[in-house]
Amino acid sequence: MKKILALFAVLLLLCGCGTEAPMISEESFFEEEQKIFPVLYYEDIDISMGDMLSTSVHTYTYRIEGQNARELEKHSRTWAETYPLSAINTEMREKYGQLMKYYNTKEYEIFVFCKVLPEQNGYTVIINGCETELILEQNENFVDFLFSDGGFYFIALDNMNPLIYVYRFSAEASVEDTFTVSYRGMGISEADIDYHAFAATENAFAVPVRKNRKQGILMHRIKSGETDYLPLECELFGIAAEDDAFKVAGYNKEGNIVVFDIFASGEIKNGIETPHPSGLKLSSKNINTPGKFYMYDSEIYLNFRTEGGCLIASFNTKTGEWINYWEVEPVEELRGPLKVKYMTKNGDEYYDIFPNISNAE
Repeated sequence: MKKILALFAVLLLLCGCGTEAPMISEESFFEEEQKIFPVLYYEDIDISMGDMLSTSVHTYTYRIEGQNARELEKHSRTWAETYPLSAINTEMREKYGQLMKYYNTKEYEIFVFCKVLPEQNGYTVIINGCETELILEQNENFVDFLFSDGGFYFIALDNMNPLIYVYRFSAEASVEDTFTVSYRGMGISEADIDYHAFAATENAFAVPVRKNRKQGILMHRIKSGETDYLPLECELFGIAAEDDAFKVAGYNKEGNIVVFDIFASGEIKNGIETPHPSGLKLSSKNINTPGKFYMYDSEIYLNFRTEGGCLIASFNTKTGEWINYWEVEPVEELRGPLKVKYMTKNGDEYYDIFPNISNAE
């Protein structure tokens, strides 16, 4: 009898509580051998402020596989992201503090924790079981942890000075380099920085920003320490590091999607303009872009939230073709999707891929 009750409890944990999964429109199209799987998460519409601050609140998380949205193990929220409930336990929380970032990729399992100390913040980075503690001043606020060029980048913004602090970690979780990006005197404030969209190559570090209401890129050359603002003629979805350049995607005044490369020198190459696969003319009034910018091999993955739900599409930057397109209808009982991330599959296992970098096939 106890075994039956235990099994029933597990089923309750893994299954939704009467909430219908998102429906995929018949207008969608996708590869038969799907390589990348979008993951969407939602929250209850009537969530209270107390619930939002609670560590016990769970999100509703779905992985898109072809025409189906499959509900996953319950996830908890952290720093506008989610992680499976089985990722950490009470002992880890008590030892390391608040989980800020979690990845479970094919090669790495990564945790970034934060514990508030007197007048400082203590961060613990764990990569495949190797861990390092990083002590920062309270004015240094963690914003992201990324992978690029064989290393990991811990990024923090200074909330008192126009500075970005970057700590490069090795695969053994040791700090192997640090540098500071200053945007002092450039007419850019902390609020103008898209802190979801940092990207790095071997030679440069870049992030989308706004200056005088105009979209652009803050480009920092790592070796010389020089930083420039590069104005652009489009609204950005994000950027991804690809070899020695940054792949950039956005939409122009005509409402079409544009894709191009920016090099550390500021040179722009390989511009592509294409309409959205649904025919939708994009503008700030009819879409927003929840989540981050993902790239796998030569395909970029874009997601757009509209009043009618969520649109997800992948575009091959070499052939200029749309490869996958999903129209995800809204879920009446839930709010979202709040974010969209992407996973790949190896055998029967699903793994995270890194945002803001071209994940090689």
